[in-house]
Amino acid sequence: TYQATALGLVDEWAGDSLGRRNIVRRTVNCHADWPTLTAHAHRTGLGHQEWVSVESVRRLKARLPAHTPLIATVFSTLSQAIQLAGIDAVEAHARSQPLAFADLLRALGRRNQTLIQALTEAGADGIYYVSQHHQTQLWQQEMSEWLEWSFDAGAMSTSPVRSWNVVHFHGRCDGMALPPLPPGWSAHNECRESESRMATDGNTTHSIRWLTLSTETLSDIPDTSQYLRDWIVHQKHAENTHWRISAECVLPLNFDLQLAKKWVQAVHQWRCDPNQKEIS
Repeated sequence: TYQATALGLVDEWAGDSLGRRNIVRRTVNCHADWPTLTAHAHRTGLGHQEWVSVESVRRLKARLPAHTPLIATVFSTLSQAIQLAGIDAVEAHARSQPLAFADLLRALGRRNQTLIQALTEAGADGIYYVSQHHQTQLWQQEMSEWLEWSFDAGAMSTSPVRSWNVVHFHGRCDGMALPPLPPGWSAHNECRESESRMATDGNTTHSIRWLTLSTETLSDIPDTSQYLRDWIVHQKHAENTHWRISAECVLPLNFDLQLAKKWVQAVHQWRCDPNQKEIS
């Protein structure tokens, strides 16, 4: 919710295990609030929490080794709208006033452009663009695609073309067609063992495949590590492929840091093996 607080949302920290903040009061609480929110979104610059995020990137980048990528999180326009109004209000407004709702998403997209530019200038090596509601149980497919991507492509294109730009499709989105992404972006979701997207990094075109692991699976390094190595080796068709291994979504705040370091060490060992494909 860090972006939505600039537009009137009130949240609070309540000790959530995944680091999420509770929404205390939404910006839209009645139909009359919609035009006020849209006007505010068009004229408001980045908020305090957004600038805190930019400064955090700047400070972290100065402390990290040069080979460690720093990826900053930005929420899609639809995800922000739902934070600001709630999913039922968003669906009702989108169906009854589609042009007015499109104007709000357009404003949110422009704000995302500004934020991505600031994060990039601060040193972010990529953007983790979060789509929280691209799911069949929440939207009819055609409505989700219209809402989600008509107003995000411009913001995503603000980030320089590079291989650490990723769109995270949160939740179970089986049956939903994933939309085409701008050059240099890959798709990451927890529904599939791997999701391939073509990405262009400079003059090189390659396919990025994400292997997503549950938190429980991450706890078993020997078995999971061997399984992944065997699985990747047998992908004979995947020439010029970069493999990315990650958790399904955000790790719990109490995730064992030593375990995370062991995974980094395991991947580094793979990269030293000449028989392994590109893995990160």
